[in-house]
Amino acid sequence: MGRRNLSTFEVTEYEMNKKYGFKSLSGPLNSHTSYTFEIANGNTKIIISTQANAANFLQMDEDILEKKMKKQLKENIAMLKDILEVKQNLPNAETNTLT
Repeated sequence: MGRRNLSTFEVTEYEMNKKYGFKSLSGPLNSHTSYTFEIANGNTKIIISTQANAANFLQMDEDILEKKMKKQLKENIAMLKDILEVKQNLPNAETNTLT
């Protein structure tokens, strides 16, 4: 497939510096995702939970869909890491730390 799909999402939960969750309101998948952040050994541990219904996704095999979703998730986490590391290294940058 290799194409990106646009979707609209609704935030379903939010606790600053601890967790957030969202669900899809449009697009090819019905999904709900939550991210939880924890401090572990001086680092931030991210716990991700995603539930998706592939029934309306052009009869795509669920194994293929799972691989695609995992790949996209890895790309998103890598991008988040890059953004946070750049922000952390900026002089006089305001940073939010987990407490």
